[in-house]
Amino acid sequence: MTGPRNALSGVRAGAAAAGVAVAGLVLSVVVAASGVGRWEVTVVEDARGVTDVVGWPARAIMQLGTTSAALAVAVAAALVRRWRAPAAVALAWALAWVVTRWAKAAVERPRPDRDLWRDETGGYGYPSGHTSVAFALATIVAALLPRRWRWTPFAAAVIVGLARMHVAVHYPMDVVGGALIGLAAGLTAVAVLDPARRVAHGQTRGPGRDPAPHPARNSANDEPPDPSPDPAGDPPLRRPDRAP
Repeated sequence: MTGPRNALSGVRAGAAAAGVAVAGLVLSVVVAASGVGRWEVTVVEDARGVTDVVGWPARAIMQLGTTSAALAVAVAAALVRRWRAPAAVALAWALAWVVTRWAKAAVERPRPDRDLWRDETGGYGYPSGHTSVAFALATIVAALLPRRWRWTPFAAAVIVGLARMHVAVHYPMDVVGGALIGLAAGLTAVAVLDPARRVAHGQTRGPGRDPAPHPARNSANDEPPDPSPDPAGDPPLRRPDRAP
């Protein structure tokens, strides 16, 4: 049974998803109209020149933006949660993948010069598919973590985007576009499936089940109900009088 607090959280996540999606659409229009800026080329060249002491760990983290990573996160979520968490991971990944492919075909933005590449890839550059998947997964994982740790999956997603520029296969705006798509996909999955929702105490496990009713209590002092006489029934039991 979904309480008002869960419903409000879903509405907020849905509103946030809509806002981020609009921002991503506006950015896509701007990128399609303006092309690649010189500053973006400079950023990619500088990122490519970062030492491998930093680059190789970043490339390892970059794998969090792959389909294999999405599958691993879904399996891990299924082990520690019920069906909502892995279903949210699958939905977020699917939305990010589909929208990214659609945006690539619509914008047709080229990648950086192939001579700079440190990773084999193909297709158009905008938006970054690794970044969109990473941010979609980060949004779901963050919803499952305690508040103080929710920044960690987003930090990893940022590293994924930076690593895509380090291997010189994406421009900065490709990464920003991917991040917006991933956030919108993840927030949509959170709004629809509420992956952090737990089974209430006394509730039969499974979707759509109402919790078992609790005994009636008086709200004033949490005492058992008053055993007042029932006109249509038997009188209440009385304690035996003590001997004088």
